Amino acid sequence: VRANPVFIPLLLIGAGVVGMVAAFILHVAPDCRGGWIPSAIAALRGVVPIHKAYSLPLIFFSSTLTYLCGVPLGTEGPSVQMGTLVGWITSKLLGKKNRAWHRYVMTGGACAGFGAATGAPLTGIFFAFEEAHRRFTPMIFMTASLTTLFSSVTMELLCLASGTSPKLFGFSIDAIMPVEYMWSALIIGIVCGAAAILFTKTYKRVHDMLERRARRIPFVLRIVIIFVLTATVGLVSSPLIGTGHHLIDELIEGHGAWYMLIIFLVVRAIFLMIANTQGVTGGLFIPSLAIGAMIGTLCAKGMITIGILPAEYGVICIVIGMVSFLSASSRVPISALAFALEALSGHTNFLPIATGVAVAFAVIEVVGIHSFNDVVVDMKIEEYNKGRELIESDVELVV
Repeated sequence: VRANPVFIPLLLIGAGVVGMVAAFILHVAPDCRGGWIPSAIAALRGVVPIHKAYSLPLIFFSSTLTYLCGVPLGTEGPSVQMGTLVGWITSKLLGKKNRAWHRYVMTGGACAGFGAATGAPLTGIFFAFEEAHRRFTPMIFMTASLTTLFSSVTMELLCLASGTSPKLFGFSIDAIMPVEYMWSALIIGIVCGAAAILFTKTYKRVHDMLERRARRIPFVLRIVIIFVLTATVGLVSSPLIGTGHHLIDELIEGHGAWYMLIIFLVVRAIFLMIANTQGVTGGLFIPSLAIGAMIGTLCAKGMITIGILPAEYGVICIVIGMVSFLSASSRVPISALAFALEALSGHTNFLPIATGVAVAFAVIEVVGIHSFNDVVVDMKIEEYNKGRELIESDVELVV
């Protein structure tokens, strides 16, 4: 379309039509709305009921529209949601008639979905401990590890048959950062921690602002506007749309001027918040990695430009930024480290990566702000209980 601007009206009309289809799905099945890792967490913790079984194909189709049209949301969120639903259906059909058992099997499905979408099975297992339940038990470990193992084997076989790679990222890191440059990881960790605080607070304000001002606009029209806006922004620059995966690949290869990165960072972050708060199907994991990659790149370019860091360690700084922002925004330092080892070739630079992750987590811990997923979970609880009367009860149990 860039080469033939005469097709611009056709592109915008097509984006509007796809937006209408997506809005229809979201209207018929409200369970398909949102980022869905927080929704799955809320369901696994028992604070929000599980979705309906008929939502499974609708989530798949709705997230496919989001992905193919370039709305800046990830594919891992719907994968976790579909995994949770598969676990719920399986438990209902074959499992014990026990609520706790249902949640165990649902947890296994969620972990399997995460591991399959990211190509990081160990991170999928840690998802159950750090995010879903925030506790460690043999039962959680068994269900999470077994389901993730079989989903990984299935992915490997399917990818082998189709000639594709199950890995989320295919780059490798040859350089090893020496101890004398470890301070660079500390700087990136501080910056990522501060950025995570800003992102979480801004998300809440964007959500509240849109709730007040966009309420009068019909829901279908809001979704159509987002899809048309995506096509318009994509005409200007491709890195501004999509999950952020290709943007990360370009940053790893060394592309992108610093001033353009700042523009990409601001525009993508705001666009991401708008699309997510309005309920477009999609996740925030890969987009969060893209934000961290841009922060890491900016820090690396600054340190390299003033001559205090050799250019050969720039890729390591990008990886540190990715997992440090993930650690701080979602408060999952162990999962972030596991993901760095599994998917980002972090085993050769574990010490600087662990330093960045720990510092970023310490920054957000000192401030005392909730994780981004917890903020969204609280919104889900508030939305689910809207208009209901609060009933308090005291119960005594022998444990």
